[in-house]
Amino acid sequence: MIDIIKPLVIGIVLTGLFVIVPVIALLTEHQRKMAALIRNHPDEQLRGEMDSLRAEVKELRARQTAVQELDGDFESLRVR
Repeated sequence: MIDIIKPLVIGIVLTGLFVIVPVIALLTEHQRKMAALIRNHPDEQLRGEMDSLRAEVKELRARQTAVQELDGDFESLRVR
């Protein structure tokens, strides 16, 4: 009985290693690539798009402030 179990356990362990080692290698490679993307500076096209979005957000905030001021003015006129 033990003669059968020993090769079976060895086979299961080796099969597990053949499956687990490549999976771990893939995960660590992916993690390294993601870390490199985070560390590197974005390319110029992405930088331009980010600047454009920042300008658009700034413009929208200015419009929101103007609308809030107008709303306050209308509210004060209504109260009178």
